[in-house]
Amino acid sequence: MPRETLASAVSLADWLMDRDSKSPGLKLLQGAVWRAGYESGQLAGEVFEDVPPALDRWSRAGVRAASCFSGSVLAQRLLLGTTRFGDLVPKIAAFFVQGDGASDGRRLERSRRGSDLADEVSCRRSLQSRLSVNRSVNRPLTGRVRPSDRVADAR
Repeated sequence: MPRETLASAVSLADWLMDRDSKSPGLKLLQGAVWRAGYESGQLAGEVFEDVPPALDRWSRAGVRAASCFSGSVLAQRLLLGTTRFGDLVPKIAAFFVQGDGASDGRRLERSRRGSDLADEVSCRRSLQSRLSVNRSVNRPLTGRVRPSDRVADAR
């Protein structure tokens, strides 16, 4: 590839990322970079220590947990598959992308999704049972949390 073409592609990718673009081409490029990083061990998923036991509790109670990020389903699977607690992907019934509804083409009949970030709470429109999670280390949940939403403390 000519150097000018590569420089132009890098410049475009930087421009799209600066604008938090949801461009399919950018998401594809980011997915390839993330996959290489996670598969090489240079990247690892981080979740709060209360997440794996919560997923286990919900599973025992018959609640199907779903994941919702603003990034791609691939990014969610890579992050949740490489945590210090092991692979959490099998504990997730469905993956959603913020604003897309059900990325895997289905809606769950009985799901619970917890988020401690107000910006992610909007994903819950795709799920029937909503749960917001308050954590002392995060900003308070404000904005998109509706009065009808249930809120739990992370413990």
